[in-house]
Amino acid sequence: MKPRYVWIVHNNCRRACPHCFCNPSPPDDIEKTEALAGDLERLGIDYRVYATDQMDPRLQRLYDKVNLGSLLAGHRADDGMIELRSDVDTVSFSLHGRDAATHEEIAPAGDFDATVANVRDFRSRQGDRKIEIYTVINGRNHDRLEEMLDFFLELGAAQVLVMKMSYSVNGSSLPADMYLEQDQICRFIKRFHRIKHRRRPMRIQLVDNWGPQYSRFRFLFYKLFGRSLSRSFCSCGSEHVMIKSHSRDVYPCRYVVTEPKLRIGTFDEKEGLVIEKNWYDDLAESIEEPCRSCPILNSCMGGCRAEAIGEKYRREGVIDVFAGFVNCPVALGVRTAVDLREDILSIFRIVARVLSKLAGR
Repeated sequence: MKPRYVWIVHNNCRRACPHCFCNPSPPDDIEKTEALAGDLERLGIDYRVYATDQMDPRLQRLYDKVNLGSLLAGHRADDGMIELRSDVDTVSFSLHGRDAATHEEIAPAGDFDATVANVRDFRSRQGDRKIEIYTVINGRNHDRLEEMLDFFLELGAAQVLVMKMSYSVNGSSLPADMYLEQDQICRFIKRFHRIKHRRRPMRIQLVDNWGPQYSRFRFLFYKLFGRSLSRSFCSCGSEHVMIKSHSRDVYPCRYVVTEPKLRIGTFDEKEGLVIEKNWYDDLAESIEEPCRSCPILNSCMGGCRAEAIGEKYRREGVIDVFAGFVNCPVALGVRTAVDLREDILSIFRIVARVLSKLAGR
């Protein structure tokens, strides 16, 4: 399956956060990234730029291609760079706790105070733009979600995106208790859904590597139409691929670009994308348990592959593209494909939101 578009991965962040997938040494050359963008344009290939530091002024000539609905400020926001994207109304910051001790478990020393000051300053300067906060849940902050959300609301966050601590190349030096165990994952997901709908007007959601959160209605929808809409829970490797700007190697996902064994091809300035072997093509036939026998395999295609691969590597020291997603919420029984009660509640919530909007007109 030919990807609809590609991401150029421009690895320019120098912060070296231990949990991050990127490897900032040495940072990528902007000249190589611009040259790759030029080759893609010449061949008529639709592309976007994923820069690990999106506030870098050297990105100016490519800024109309950076990210999509929001700009990642990380720990700092540059008004000059943000004004280049008048079409973007949301700027994202990274915070992993409401105090320095918690946040800096996975961020550089001094980062908490700098980020908080920057968020507050940004809010005073750019009040017409929404603030979004990325937070990484790990073994030491998973029971502090409510107090973290209170703090994020105080900072003016309109949305909070909640990721799970993942095992990556840079995260291999972190203590074992930084990673969530199965019982912690189960408790957290249940707690998350209990408080999610109490947090209006703030919107909070689980993103990326938690895996599918399908209810019965959504499962039925994907069962009937999912294969025609998307081949998997994640579009990586099917709808889009990643090209590392300095090597021009092709990977299915930004979270695996530090692992050469997961490379699937290369980019040639004459031939374009050369996919040597996309392991997503054989996933349904080769994937391991608990995914192989799961009733929603055809809908989610194994959930977040980067997370499943990282799980197995951490447990067994083996990189296996067909690893089963052991900590998937469906496999753990936290979320099921036949959760009728949750469907009914979801319908009531949708109706309530529609009525609320109509009443506000």
